[in-house]
Amino acid sequence: MLVYAGIMGVAALLFFGVGMLIYKGKPHLLFNVKGVKDRAAFGKAVGLPVFLVAAVCLLSGIAALIGGENSATIYTAVGLFVAGFVGAFVWIEVIKHKFGVAK
Repeated sequence: MLVYAGIMGVAALLFFGVGMLIYKGKPHLLFNVKGVKDRAAFGKAVGLPVFLVAAVCLLSGIAALIGGENSATIYTAVGLFVAGFVGAFVWIEVIKHKFGVAK
């Protein structure tokens, strides 16, 4: 599980970096924002779910490190990751619909 924890740590850093870029006003990195009137607010709104994915990656890696090699740890770490990723995806879709990007 050490390799999984390392991969999740690197993924967390990448998602955190992309989240910072989006949160600071570059939402065009992920979405076509031509129809969005307030890009700064859209970037801040979309940046938060990306931070959630970064946090979930980090938590999943920590759970894998703490638990060891048993199957319960594997299910917990992967379940945490999947639940957080799905939650962030739904959150982004709600934000896209709110700002009119999901047309």
